[in-house]
Order: sequence, then structure tokens, then C-alpha cells
Amino acid sequence: MDSVPAGNFGGPARPKTHAAFVTGPVIGVSRLSPFISSQSIRRARRPMKRCTIFTKACISPIVDAEDPEDIAHVPDTDTDERLRRFEEISGSLASSPSTRIPVPGEGVFVEVEFAEGKTMRFETGRVSRQADGSVIARIGGTLVFCTACGEKKAKSDIDFFPLRVDYAEKFSATGRTSGSYTKREGRPSEREILISRLIDRPLRPMFPEGFYKEVQVIANVFSYDAENPADALAICGSAAALHVSSIPLVEPVAGVRVSCINGKFVVEPTIEEQKQSTADIVVAGTRKGILMIEGIASFLPEADVIEAVRTGHEAIVKLCDGMDELREKAGKENDLSGLE
Repeated sequence: MDSVPAGNFGGPARPKTHAAFVTGPVIGVSRLSPFISSQSIRRARRPMKRCTIFTKACISPIVDAEDPEDIAHVPDTDTDERLRRFEEISGSLASSPSTRIPVPGEGVFVEVEFAEGKTMRFETGRVSRQADGSVIARIGGTLVFCTACGEKKAKSDIDFFPLRVDYAEKFSATGRTSGSYTKREGRPSEREILISRLIDRPLRPMFPEGFYKEVQVIANVFSYDAENPADALAICGSAAALHVSSIPLVEPVAGVRVSCINGKFVVEPTIEEQKQSTADIVVAGTRKGILMIEGIASFLPEADVIEAVRTGHEAIVKLCDGMDELREKAGKENDLSGLE
């Protein structure tokens, strides 16, 4: 009867098998199974050679430490294929539109002091680089992230301007989670719909005549500090996102809230200050004039209403100047193709 090599436990002779694992820069051998041959165990006691570990894109192939002339040596074709695919993907990413956008390390931002003690910050270039335009507008601890995207070609069967504006407030903006059984937040609330219309009204007439390409503007409240309201801030952020994009906008648009507190007009009052006001008016427009007025007042004389609009327009002019400065730093060339 033929003798059976030790380590095979009575079964037929098995091919040479060994398993490699990484211990620092050295390849070692692990006895993973009782069916590993005794010859493999003897070979494991020999000094190991150093190898190179590749770490490209989480690819860590192990270079065989055995003699290449050994009949048990099998080329790692899978590793070669993974490296080839990695180089191919790297080349395609380098030529993609998203990576061709010049983005400074800290982004581009502009701060505008549009009223006494009130500063609005516009920032672009850090997030949502694939959108035509994206801006984070901030007052205090309230941040609204606004994006603008547009189609490259207009549909041939429409004769109107398809503009969609969506404003969203989530529980996460205040660091909370929905307390209901269903954690997913549902359809837009009435307040979100009304603020979406508040953003839409001053923006819609500022696109060039004959522009029929579909445009979508989304304003997401990223953070809410329970002190500074986000509705007028969303108007400014959405207009700034359009202004820095390739979507043509005739001129920048801004919006502010004006309240009458103790006979004095205050631009962008806090939530607590609004409770004491006798007039709450949202004014939106450009440098040249007013596009929208919406609000309530408690028996406010006409002269005071005109003064409130004038106060709001002064702040609007400063905000429009800030948007122009942002466009000079990070704006794209307007795409005027397809105008009818």
C-alpha cells in the first residue's frame, strides 16, 4: 500500500497549497486548514522576501513571494485587471465636467453688510459642483443651500418658460428627528409652498425674453438658529445661485424683510423682534426697482409704507453688489443659445 504524505489525513495527495497574509512589509504563511500539505508547511519556514503593497483606490494586491519559476506560481491576472480598470476610471474622472470646474480649497465667498449689524455671506465652490450654480447663503446661524440647474436645449413643443422652485425645511436643520412613527418627512407643508412662490415671483421676470429652457431652483435650509428667518435669505441665495451659473439672468435679485418696531424700520429683524412689530413686509427687487412687495401692517400710513419700501431697497442694492462681486470671482459665462 502506498504511503500517504503526512498532513493529508488518509486522503489522496493534494496539490501544494499555501495562504499568504500581510504582516507589515513581509509575506507570511498561515495554516488555515488541516488539509495543507506538509511540504507547504516546510516551505513556510523558509525566510520570506519583501514585497510591495499597492494602495490605489483601496486595491491591495499581494505580490507572490515565492520563486516565479515554481510550477505552483500562478500570475495574478485579477490584480492586473483591477489596476487596468483603475487607470481607466482615473482617466475618465480627470476628463469629467465635475472635476474640470476650478474649485479653490476653501471656496469663494463674499460678505455683505446690508444693514446696521446685519451681514449676509454668500459662498460657492465647495459643494454641489455639478450643478450649474450653487450658493450657501448665511445670516447668523441660519444657512440656506441653493442650487440652480438648467437644460441645455429647449423643448420644441413649448412656448413658455418652465421654471420650478422648491423650498424645503427639514427637522435636521434644527438638529431634530421627526417624532412620529414614520421618520421620513412627507410632502411640502403650506409654509414651504408659500415660500417657494415667494422665491419664484421676483425671479421669473428676470430671465431674458424667449428663454424656454427648463430651469429648477432648490433651496434647502441646512441650519436654523431659531433667531434669523430663512425665507428672505432663500430669495437671495437662489438669485445668487442663478447669477453665478451659466443660466442667463438679466440682473441680480435680492429680497429682505422690513419690520416697523417702535416707529423705526428694521431690516431682517429676528424672530423675537418680529413679535413686537406693527408691520412685516418682504421686499424684493433689483438695483433699478422693486419687483415684489408682500406683507401685513396694522393701520400703517401710506407714507410709512413707502419709507419701509425705500429702506428695504437700500439693502437690496448692497446685496446685488455683493452678488456681482461673487460672480466676478466664480461666475460662469451665460449660455444664450436657443433664445427665440
